[in-house]
Amino acid sequence: MKKNVTIKEIAQKTGFSVPTVSLALNDKASSVGLREETCRRIQKAAAELGYRPNAYRMVVHTGRFQCATLLLSSEGRRSFMPIGLLLGIQDELAVRNMHLTLAKLPDEKLVESGFIPRFLQEWMSDGLLINYTHNIPAAMEEIIVRCRIPAIWINSKHPFDCIHPDDHGGAGAGVDSLLTLGHRRIAYLQRGGEHYSHDDRRNGYRAAMLAAGLPHNILPGYGGLSGPGRIAAGRELLSRADRPTAVIAYAPQDAGALLTAAFQLGLAVPQDLSILTFADWHPEGTGLLISYLQISAHRLGEEAIKMLCHKIEQPAEPLPAQVFPLRLIEGETIGLAPQP
Repeated sequence: MKKNVTIKEIAQKTGFSVPTVSLALNDKASSVGLREETCRRIQKAAAELGYRPNAYRMVVHTGRFQCATLLLSSEGRRSFMPIGLLLGIQDELAVRNMHLTLAKLPDEKLVESGFIPRFLQEWMSDGLLINYTHNIPAAMEEIIVRCRIPAIWINSKHPFDCIHPDDHGGAGAGVDSLLTLGHRRIAYLQRGGEHYSHDDRRNGYRAAMLAAGLPHNILPGYGGLSGPGRIAAGRELLSRADRPTAVIAYAPQDAGALLTAAFQLGLAVPQDLSILTFADWHPEGTGLLISYLQISAHRLGEEAIKMLCHKIEQPAEPLPAQVFPLRLIEGETIGLAPQP
């Protein structure tokens, strides 16, 4: 087995001193005024010899692992992880020369007296990103507090040390945009679920309609229906004499089903019906880009890492919850209200 290349060997190859080589390889050259040419020669020699930094020595020297742990529930529905969120986390870690580890907390073991997962028993990373979004067991929160590891909650509501989208404000902004286009019969198509966003989006819609002096119309969700079932329910809604001129749907799948139903009934979108939903990127339905309130999962991931790094530096300081506004992205499914 090939032995690890040492800094001393690189020094011998290049003719520079061991301290100079160490500084060049540990990104400290600029702080001590090393010439760029010196750094390039040292780094080139290190690459030729196959040098790899000793992470253990770096941890001992700095007291940091340069690592964040992403904590997920062993029950997948409690840890929804859109790809944009993961990429945002990874991109911000890369900027900070950090890496990511994943850990699953076994929910069924949380009821066991004295259970503490290994990654909380031992110092294995600098802090936690907790993507455990709802039905959070009290035992889990107690363990994290007891272990005193810096932690930021993602996409769940806490008094502090958390980051999540402004679903309530986003729904209200969606209503206001449709009001500006002349719509007055605006309905909200909800979806059953336990995550806070289900209540926040519905309540944000209701509050905006009440503020405008208009009756709210909250429709039962299509979540329990198959694709054809959602389309059939959409046809039934749009066949009513008092059908809405605009609908805000909780989920892109329901917005797509409603769009299909409208086309089957011969309705033009957005001339006869405007459709708006919540998403991270443009949902597409029946050839049209559905207008949406953007959640910006990538930015959420980036900002979560920034918060975590601040928390690592100041672990005793409670950080105010960060709430991200949603931005209206106009696709092809919202327009002026139809004239009576």
